[in-house]
Amino acid sequence: MKTKSKLALIPIFITAISLSSCSFWDIFGTRLKSIDISDISKAYILGDVFDDKNQLSITGTYSNGETKTLAYSEVTVNLSYQNPGETITVDSNKPFTVANRYQLTVSVNNVTSNTLTINVLEHHIYASSITLNGATAMNAWSEVELTTTVNPINYTAPISYRASNSNLVELTPTERGVKVYGVSGGEVDIIARIASSESTYIEATHHLTISSSINVTTMSQNYKDYTEDNYYRISSCPTNGDVKLLVIPVWLSDSAKYMSIYKKDEVREDIAKAYFGSEKETGWHSVSSFYRYESGGLLNLSGTVSNWYSSSLSAKEVGAYNTKETCAVIKEATNWYFANNPTDSRSNYDFDGDGYLDGVVLIYAAPDYSASSYLSEYENLWAYCFWIQEAASIENPVPNVFFWASYDFMYGKETAFVRTGNSYSNGDTSRCSIDAHTYIHEMGHVFGLDDYYDYGGYKYRPCGGFSMQDSNVGGHDPFSLLAFGWANAYIPTSSIDIKLRNFDTSHQVILLTPEWNSYNSPFDEYLLLEFYTNDGVNKFDTEQAYCGSYPQGPQTKAGGIRLWHVDSRLIRLNDSTVRFYNNCQVGRVTLAFTNTYYKNESDIDYVTPLFNVDSKYADYNLLQLIRNDHFATYRPTGNIYTSDLFYDNDTFDMYAFSSQFVNGPYLNSGKSLGFSFKVKEISTDSSGEKYATISIIKD
Repeated sequence: MKTKSKLALIPIFITAISLSSCSFWDIFGTRLKSIDISDISKAYILGDVFDDKNQLSITGTYSNGETKTLAYSEVTVNLSYQNPGETITVDSNKPFTVANRYQLTVSVNNVTSNTLTINVLEHHIYASSITLNGATAMNAWSEVELTTTVNPINYTAPISYRASNSNLVELTPTERGVKVYGVSGGEVDIIARIASSESTYIEATHHLTISSSINVTTMSQNYKDYTEDNYYRISSCPTNGDVKLLVIPVWLSDSAKYMSIYKKDEVREDIAKAYFGSEKETGWHSVSSFYRYESGGLLNLSGTVSNWYSSSLSAKEVGAYNTKETCAVIKEATNWYFANNPTDSRSNYDFDGDGYLDGVVLIYAAPDYSASSYLSEYENLWAYCFWIQEAASIENPVPNVFFWASYDFMYGKETAFVRTGNSYSNGDTSRCSIDAHTYIHEMGHVFGLDDYYDYGGYKYRPCGGFSMQDSNVGGHDPFSLLAFGWANAYIPTSSIDIKLRNFDTSHQVILLTPEWNSYNSPFDEYLLLEFYTNDGVNKFDTEQAYCGSYPQGPQTKAGGIRLWHVDSRLIRLNDSTVRFYNNCQVGRVTLAFTNTYYKNESDIDYVTPLFNVDSKYADYNLLQLIRNDHFATYRPTGNIYTSDLFYDNDTFDMYAFSSQFVNGPYLNSGKSLGFSFKVKEISTDSSGEKYATISIIKD
């Protein structure tokens, strides 16, 4: 997966002038006349350093009447205090040693500002009261600023702000108080909190009524519900809460051929870091830190990395295994762990109490088959997720969903020999110390997700490559996060302008559908709009191609709209006729479609189970990137490009983009979408946060 310009004389002219004793402003008749400083809103205490803690606003006025904000680094700071009969000058780079009232000015080229007075106290002054003042009503997609008043006015304790319902508003602290951005309609309290002593706090509450013609919708069903009600006896790891994995390194009978026995402890430590380490330890992300970030803190993934489990199997023996035989190894290793660790309970690894261990991971000490010519025909030496599919046990939870992979996915050629004593590698550590990309992708399967690439030789790229469940790079697509319960959707029923924040951090999406299901289930057919940026988990794999050849994220600094067609409808395999469901709790369900296109008999296991009913169903994708290209088709062959996103003034309607849908201007269901959209604006607000405003037009 992977003419000279006459203007050129001007710099010479300016350089010659700069050699004289005149300033640029003097020569051209414009120079700095005055400096105004304001906004010192903080009291200082002994030991503080002014340069570290100042909150100066510095404005210069020039002889032509123009004003300019001056950076703190452009000015010289003058600090002093009065003793009887003398003025004591203080170095702003050093801690305050005298409690007093200080006089503050700044200067540039002999122009000195007005004077401010600041207080340096012996100790903190705490608040005796706090109030929030401002509007009591607002509209969604707008902002209001609430002003905070604290007594005494020379307090030094910081103020924190929170909302009683974080789904309704976004809060940005300001110098005067807090800016409130309305995300959705409803009633919400804004709470300001400040210390009133070293151990107690006081609060102020301000009630806001937010009006909106569209509210955010939270999914009531997710992948956990889907696997619990699946046609097959499968399970998935919970995506919310404190979830614990069991990770078992496996030492094969001939592992010493591939890894130095003296490096076993180091590799085991690296496995622990790859799964549960900090970003500092890995240089990018571990499995745990990646999903903690993507979930917005809703998932706290931890676990145990056991000692090495010794297997009597050789690499070639286990490499020739099928998935059923690998299931036996998983059960043996799991039983070994609990037999040798009697103080650790199986229930510790069954957070949802369904009788299955939430996730078992075996990392074998042999290279994957693609990294070794000696093992090249042993395809079980790969990375995959599978299910044991045996009965659950509430009293004694057993393994079901598991992940099987080589240690070599953690290492690139830069680190493999040093860390393992051999040079087998299938990762990329050119910019990090431990590579968790493959483990993160496979964890997506443990949570219940399908692969989003085409199993039939990767000829087609329905998702464009840059998505974690597609090519192991970037963040997850919005459908996956919606179905994890980590994203919320705006589902318009009429024409409306909607302001989207960066999806990476806000997890806001617009969901367009002719008719939304009554279950708030993500298992339906619809279009999703996300405001994509190269921030967060997308940044690393956008700046440089993973392994030098994998797809990179769109090269857009401002961001753009990424549009997806989702058809995650469900079927029941025991139905006598084809019937689609969006409520997974009807039981015995499975996804109707995949992202694999049928081309020969060997592919049939991976196409839709409806293929034998009608071969057209093989062209219906579970998830497809809709590219900003009127000539693209529903069988796209290339990776995502920057031009595939929608930018300012770009528009979409089903007729103009009909070639990307199997049924032309209609959805797979045969229904008309009933909506079009225009990207009204992509910009950055006063706090530096990116956003996009989308005009949704009801047909």
